[in-house]
Amino acid sequence: QLDPKDADLHNRLAYLLNWTAEVGLRDFDAAMMHAKQAVKLEPQNWGYSRNLASIHKGRFADMESAIAVWEQWIPLAEDPSKALEAQSVLSELAEKHQETIQHVDRYMANLGTQEPDGTAASLYLRRGKANASLGNTAEAISDLKRALELDVIAKWPFYQQLAEAFRQLGADDLALAACDKAL
Repeated sequence: QLDPKDADLHNRLAYLLNWTAEVGLRDFDAAMMHAKQAVKLEPQNWGYSRNLASIHKGRFADMESAIAVWEQWIPLAEDPSKALEAQSVLSELAEKHQETIQHVDRYMANLGTQEPDGTAASLYLRRGKANASLGNTAEAISDLKRALELDVIAKWPFYQQLAEAFRQLGADDLALAACDKAL
């Protein structure tokens, strides 16, 4: 029996229903419902908002709603570094590439020398894609290579994005390396 006030359980169900490899178990409408409930119960929770925005963006191609989730979450951020990361995501969604680079740089500078587990690779990927969009090929490849080096537990969507970014830059050998690492 689902406790209607258990935000973590709602979030886990949303994630499972959205990302499961078992096609018969996928239910994007139910994933959306559970993600919204998790955010409603704990609006300041970074992970819950991230999951909801991901479902809006990835499954329903509703960029406007994904952007709205981040805009609502940023003022609630208790951790300034998470707010900076959220701003970089928001800039990326709005295709403001120079802002994305600036937010990622500020977030990484805020972290100092420590690299966050699981987050650093996503930051390098985000900045690399923004650099590629601006035509900064050398910087883009450097960032994307660093993302490939860092991430050891990523899921296929991460490597798929990485491979596509390398491919768009004409770095087919690195695109293949990203695909190989996913396997």
